[in-house]
This record gives sequence, C-alpha cells and structure tokens, in this order.
Amino acid sequence: MVVIGVINQEFLHHNANRSYPFAERATKTPNIGAQEAAVPNNFLVAAKIVVNATPEQVNVANFYISRLTVYHGGVNFIINYRGNEGDIKVGTVTAIDLGTHDHLNITVPIIALNNWKGLSGHVTVGTFEQVRSMLGDYSFDLPATQLDVDVVSFSSAAVTSITVIENGAAHAPIYGDIQIVAGENIKIDESYDNETQSTELRISRVINDVIERRRCIQTINMVPPDVDGNIAIVSHSPCLQVENDVNASTVVLTETCCDPCCGCEELSVIKQGIQNLLQANNEVRLYQQKLEQQLVQLASTFSVTGI
Repeated sequence: MVVIGVINQEFLHHNANRSYPFAERATKTPNIGAQEAAVPNNFLVAAKIVVNATPEQVNVANFYISRLTVYHGGVNFIINYRGNEGDIKVGTVTAIDLGTHDHLNITVPIIALNNWKGLSGHVTVGTFEQVRSMLGDYSFDLPATQLDVDVVSFSSAAVTSITVIENGAAHAPIYGDIQIVAGENIKIDESYDNETQSTELRISRVINDVIERRRCIQTINMVPPDVDGNIAIVSHSPCLQVENDVNASTVVLTETCCDPCCGCEELSVIKQGIQNLLQANNEVRLYQQKLEQQLVQLASTFSVTGI
C-alpha cells in the first residue's frame, strides 16, 4: 500500500514564495539599480498597518516602502504614504539580523513618524539570508513596493472613560453611556471642522440671555465692555486719582485738588510774613507822622520870618 502525504505550508512560509505583503504587481526594484537588487520574496512575509482614519481620509493602496538600508547586523526601511499633497514618511522599521539560519519570521514594530493619524503596526521578516548580499541604501517608488491593500486597516481611537477634575481633585472615572448637558446660561454647539476633519463640541455662554442681562453690567454711561467684558476707568487729570481695592471689590476715585494745599509749617511761614508786613507798615506810618510834624514846624518858621 502506498500512502500519499499532503503537506500544507504554514501562512508565513507560504508568503516566502509570493509577493505578499507587497502587491502582486509590485516590481520590488529600486529606482537606481539592476534587477538583481530587487527585494526578495522571502524577506518580508507579513505586515499589519493600523491607522486612526476612515476610507475617505486614507487610501489603503497608497502605502509603500520608500527606502531600504541594508547593513551588517540588520536592516532599516521607511514606509511612505502618497496623498493629495504629496508623499510623506509615516513609519520606520528596524530589524536586527543575528546572523543565524534559525533566525526566521521575526516580528518587529512599526514606529510612527510625524504622529501620522495614530499609525501603529508591525512587520515580519521571514529571513535575512538573501538580503545580506544587498549591502547598501536603496530608494523605491510606489509601483515598485506598493503594499497590499489587505495590509492596512482602519481603527478609531476609543474613549473608555471620562474623569471630571474639579478644583484640582479628580472624581471617579465615569463609564457607560454619558450625556453632556448644558447648564444655566450655557449652550453646546456641534460642528464639523473640515481642516482637522473632526467633530467639535463647542461650549459657550448664551449671548443676551435674560438672566445674564440681569446679573451683569451691560454698559457704563452707554460705553460697552471689551471682548473680555472689562471696562477700564482711566484718569487723564493729575487732580483725579484712581485706586483699586481688589479685596473689597472697590474702585476709589479721589479728587486731590480740593484738599488743603498747606500744612502747619507752610501756614507758619505765611503768618510770619504777614506780621513782618504789618510791622513795616507801622514803621512807615510813624515815619509819615514825624515827617508831617517837621513840615508843620517848617511852615510856622517861614510865617514868623515873613518869607
């Protein structure tokens, strides 16, 4: 009796004989170099890229390896994405070659570049056996190293809980269905930002609300506040001083020109000056009286002598 055995290859070993994780039509040939420098099929045997995006934002057929550097001890390559605004580096991978024949199917993580849409993932290096002879630095274009569309998948970042922090103290995390409810004099607007491609919940105060008008100052002497709700009180005269008492929530206006300008020392000098003036006036009056007496005597002398 003859027994016929059926041997099925495991997934990674099977990939060593086909183009995957590259697209089947990918040439794997560098921009500059001969055909023998093409990336061997058994080098990469699996890959997984996860992006925090939607099919409208990211085309899964536009990922490719733009650069491959082979050196003694390992390899490094760059993953690019071709978008509407050109090519951008989105991830990098470094794999270490231990130089042994049993060093097979090694999975290494993808390190995201430029914080590109929360990219994460990994690649699996089947074997370094053939790439060891390709020491050098190689660059590729999209048709050469396009990754298969099954390599890329979409994932939305999930919020597992919400924590309320009040006055520096954190409340217990909130789970399950959560509703955001607008309180008194608060409104919540929902809008879509085309630039960031995300939905925004904007929390703001209610303008011209009846309660708000009753609680707040609308104008001072018909002057409205600025965008921050402040009205500045400024003095343009040296006689008017403006002082703020923050603790008492008071603005004090002081008129300095109506206050007495002289103290005891100044009044004493003025008083002494007036007394000196009165004394001088008395002396002048006495001199005048003496002069009048002398004139009377002179007149009587002239009358006696007949002059």
